[in-house]
Amino acid sequence: ILLVYVGCLIFLSSVQRLFQPPEIESLRVLSVSFVGAFVNGLGLLLMSSSFEYDNINMKVAYQHILANTLSNFNLLSSSILGEVFGWSISDLILSTLLAFGIVRSALPMLRRSGAMLLLQTPPEKLEDYRTCLNDVAAIPELERIQSSQLWELNPGVYVSVFRVVVVESCEERAVHEKIVKLIFAHLGVRDPVIQIVRGNIVNLRSLEGVSHSMSSNPKGVLL
Repeated sequence: ILLVYVGCLIFLSSVQRLFQPPEIESLRVLSVSFVGAFVNGLGLLLMSSSFEYDNINMKVAYQHILANTLSNFNLLSSSILGEVFGWSISDLILSTLLAFGIVRSALPMLRRSGAMLLLQTPPEKLEDYRTCLNDVAAIPELERIQSSQLWELNPGVYVSVFRVVVVESCEERAVHEKIVKLIFAHLGVRDPVIQIVRGNIVNLRSLEGVSHSMSSNPKGVLL
């Protein structure tokens, strides 16, 4: 979100400078932008040596430093073009390109982090997830899958939760092992959370709910 905000802010600031150009000391601007580009460039080199491409936090940090570096180069280039050739519009053009690049690189990370926070099933796992559900539902001892969910905890690390209803005469441990094997085979989740409920308990709870509603309204009058 911050990267998107920075990109929009860069663009709006460049438009404002185009119509209201501030007085700038060229030598100071060139010096500050050169030092900033050099320091941020070193930061990029240090991060590149130990960069984890699957880590979304590392990606965001890398994009922040890259945005700072490009901002310094943008300021350096536009200052030189404006001072030497008098191209004041170069600031707007370069800043617009920079803002577009920052927003474009930030949107995929924003969508992915949002999906992780909302516990959504990753798109690349949807087909495997459906196949896993079908195979789990095909287990003979199962009456039905009451609820299930799959989401990405960290890049490449998934969490799976299943609540299943089994027949009364089955062995829960054997059913649990079957479900764990299927989930690992299809989704790669080693330690899924599985809650097993016997069908007679579910039916008993349903009957208790009906009897409670009838006792509170014995004549069956619609309230």
